Amino acid sequence: MPGQRKQFRMVLCSLLIVLLLSSLDSTILNTSLPIIARELGSLSKLSWVVSSFMPTSTVSTLLYGKLADRYGAKHAICSAIVLFLIGSALSGSSHTIDQLVLYRGLQGIGAGGLIALAQTLIAIEVGPERRSYYQGFFSSTIAVSNIAGPLVGGALTYYLSWRWIFYINIPLGLIAIFLLRINLEKSHYNSGTIINYTGMMYFSFSVIPLFLWMTFAGERFDWLSRESVLFAFSSLVFGTIFLKRELSSEHSFLGLHLLGDRTFLAASSAAVWLGFATMGVNVYTPVWFQVVHGMNPIEAGLMILPRIVAMILSSVLGPRILLRRYSYRGVISLGLALEVLAVSGLALACHVRSSPVMFGLFLAMMGSGMGIAWPNIITTLQSQVGRRDLGTATATLTFTRAFGSTLGVAVAGAMVNAWVGATATTDTLFPRHGQRPLAPGVAAAYQQVLGASFLLFALAMMAAFQSIWLLLPSREPGHGDQLRAPKRNSKM
Repeated sequence: MPGQRKQFRMVLCSLLIVLLLSSLDSTILNTSLPIIARELGSLSKLSWVVSSFMPTSTVSTLLYGKLADRYGAKHAICSAIVLFLIGSALSGSSHTIDQLVLYRGLQGIGAGGLIALAQTLIAIEVGPERRSYYQGFFSSTIAVSNIAGPLVGGALTYYLSWRWIFYINIPLGLIAIFLLRINLEKSHYNSGTIINYTGMMYFSFSVIPLFLWMTFAGERFDWLSRESVLFAFSSLVFGTIFLKRELSSEHSFLGLHLLGDRTFLAASSAAVWLGFATMGVNVYTPVWFQVVHGMNPIEAGLMILPRIVAMILSSVLGPRILLRRYSYRGVISLGLALEVLAVSGLALACHVRSSPVMFGLFLAMMGSGMGIAWPNIITTLQSQVGRRDLGTATATLTFTRAFGSTLGVAVAGAMVNAWVGATATTDTLFPRHGQRPLAPGVAAAYQQVLGASFLLFALAMMAAFQSIWLLLPSREPGHGDQLRAPKRNSKM
């Protein structure tokens, strides 16, 4: 019916705005950090402006999943947007670097619910035959936003002010809230769901030091330094307390009853390995083009476009074609197999110093595999768990992938620092215009360590493939689907 279709399009538009807000803010500050440091006057604390956002957003994701199951996804996502906008307004009005770090952490608490809850709502609103299509569309939006973030941030800073990086969120967020409140029906909730806030507190005290340790160790302090021991010890102590309470509690914070579901185990374990490999490739591919092939940052950024374009096409077209004939496990395994071959090819290309064209072809293959695999991993998990645990399961999937991403960058960073750090500095790796070319020994060392890093990423992709192939039950799309999508959207 026309009115219902228009209502659904407004909901979809609001969810896309939500995804843009969250994914842009993870990278939008990168090009503006020098200007922020100059204006607020503290270069030594600048990295905390970025790092304070990631741990709080990752940890709060699980809480929003519980809130969605308890009070409904509509109320949960509107609350997340409001908190995100408050953090944005305060961040834009910061007068010191300490204020900005604090307010970015608050902004991260709100951002933690945006992506997971948007994916939860689309699963509720759309029937199983169209769910993979929209999840793929969402994944493509996130990928494009992450790439566009530095460009948007640079433009806002150049033409207006770095403060507008945060202020621009306010009108967009208010539009999203208005559209959701007007067009989204009251979402399902389970009054029997009890949130273990004490468990959440211990979980946060355990995970946040762990994320900070993986982020800063090897960069701001040594892996065996006093600071490193303090972060690791804090995470271990609070993690032990959390596990003891979680195992003895009648109402666990993590939803331990889901561990008995093979689909949940397969999706969560695959998400960790996918995050490990994908983020590592995202971070070190531009470095490869700049250090080994001597490209400037803009040229290196353009070389990533084949992966983004391939991911968009495969995520939109793949479900329409493949799910008509194959099971979820078959389609996901196909996507992961493409990624294993692609990242293995990238490792080989690093060792033999292949041309940028060959590197781009492997990146396109990787994007195709990601566009096929990841949306269907989300969809098959959501279809299995049903409404009662939909928010918790989706949020857990988002958390495990974020954890894998942080771990992958930390491990690869440690390898690079150990292999190249003794023979290179920032100036020798990225020489300024007019300086002497990159030393051959440094380029060769970087080529070797990136080849080893990409080989490690390929092994992680293989682990993701094994997780799906061995654990995920073979099930046809729509068969046994536990979600009851509204009848008005079943064909949308």
